[in-house]
Amino acid sequence: RPMSSMLPGNLANNTIENVAAIQAALGAATGTILVPVVRPQSHANFGGISIGGEVGDPVRVRTIDSMALRAVRLIKIDVEGYEPAVIAGATRALARTGAVILEYSPDLSHAGALSTADMVDAFVAAGFAPFALDEQPRFTPVGADPQPASPRQHAPALDRRARAPGVARA
Repeated sequence: RPMSSMLPGNLANNTIENVAAIQAALGAATGTILVPVVRPQSHANFGGISIGGEVGDPVRVRTIDSMALRAVRLIKIDVEGYEPAVIAGATRALARTGAVILEYSPDLSHAGALSTADMVDAFVAAGFAPFALDEQPRFTPVGADPQPASPRQHAPALDRRARAPGVARA
């Protein structure tokens, strides 16, 4: 499909050699999910399409932990409501990384029956202190069931307490 070749093409055009583009979705468990076909010439928000419906191309679902990554210095996630599922599949990676940047949409997560409270609990269990970037901009602590000021999205940063004692003390 044309969309699946755009990222590898951009990496090659910009001579970026330390990135591997993998055609897969991330989730809590391995499997398969249907992803709608979006034409590159359409004016759609490619990052905002809903997956897992009854129509589309089958795409392999992997967990972050199943990828057997050698080093995990930073995890950055922006998956339009599926963040709790991606984090559920990343418990070993969370134990090995120093920071997480996460833009998430609590309303979309709740609509998909995904628990943001469970996601925050997973971060805390891995030794992270979650913070949100507010409009000032400044970091503010995030509770167990975060309700962002903006109903659409929230952008927390998570630092391991032991590695960044001046930044993320609980």
